[in-house]
Amino acid sequence: MFVHGIEISIIKKRIKNIYIRVKRNGEVIVTAPYNCNEKRIEDFVNSKADWIIDKRTEALKNNRAQIGQIPDSIMILGKEYPVSYYHGSKNDIFFDGSVVHITTKGDATPEITNKLKDKLYKKTTDIMIEKLLPIWSDKMNLYPSEWKVMKMNSMWGNCRPESGKIHFSLNLASTPIEFIEYVIVHELAHLKEKNHSQRFWHLVEKYVPNYKEIRKKYRRKIGN
Repeated sequence: MFVHGIEISIIKKRIKNIYIRVKRNGEVIVTAPYNCNEKRIEDFVNSKADWIIDKRTEALKNNRAQIGQIPDSIMILGKEYPVSYYHGSKNDIFFDGSVVHITTKGDATPEITNKLKDKLYKKTTDIMIEKLLPIWSDKMNLYPSEWKVMKMNSMWGNCRPESGKIHFSLNLASTPIEFIEYVIVHELAHLKEKNHSQRFWHLVEKYVPNYKEIRKKYRRKIGN
């Protein structure tokens, strides 16, 4: 769900009221009762829009202040690789399989290196999704109308069953292949089961029997 351009993660629990939490990384999480429909959640979030924007702006400001350093290593497909820095005619990034090479026109700054890392992550995730998605689509007999890799700081993936479109976070490039495959299965399952119902999880478990272990291990470790 997107409200005022902000991505909202929704968690359903056995509670009576709706709650909103803004995490340190700017992620906005709404916890709602199981029987609460999307319209009611959206109305509630809209009524708290000013508060959310203020809290999220403050959280992101504090988070940026804490980062402030360029990385000496980058996580790719679950493994950490060293970064080598160079001066060149343009800002660029290249991974040779053992070292990440970053070239900058001037000084390497957190802003520049983050943009370059996103570029590498998008390329890597594109390659992995292009390779793995057709395999799992054939196994599950579920096919998206369209898929896209994009920057998503609070979610690993998103499926819109009505249109058949699936979006994947470029940060999947930081995770092991087993987690990427779980996310693919998870989003494909939403083409058949819109909500996180018992039928949905049974479908996921059919193809990824150890999904609970994988989900617990990786789902909140977004590599940004």
